[in-house]
Amino acid sequence: MADLLTMAETEIRKRHEFFVDWYRATAAPDAMEDCAASFAPDFRIIWPSGGSMDRAPLLQALKDARGSTGNEFEIRIDINHAVQLSDALCLITFDEHQETAKGPNSRRGTAIFSRDARAPNGVLWRYLQETWIEQV
Repeated sequence: MADLLTMAETEIRKRHEFFVDWYRATAAPDAMEDCAASFAPDFRIIWPSGGSMDRAPLLQALKDARGSTGNEFEIRIDINHAVQLSDALCLITFDEHQETAKGPNSRRGTAIFSRDARAPNGVLWRYLQETWIEQV
């Protein structure tokens, strides 16, 4: 059985690589299918602003944002903390550093993943909460 924490860390990195390609419009339109398959049906995100979004509106927002940035858009991921909660669940905290046309921004995400052999990288995003990191 593959290591759950390794699969979740891989998913975080691969999903953010997809976001860069998607927002730059260098990803194929059908790449959204893999993205959608990585989020659990009951997925929820809490944004740094405190607002929240469920899976369906999030996926629609992502579809609508294809090509919304230029080639300057970059994301770097730093894994901070990873805890296996059970054979099927883990929690990972990571920093997401973005370079955008408006300048850099960073957020800290804490995500819960569950093991799922049908998911692109073997895990599903169950929950994600993001918090702004002050730029220094």
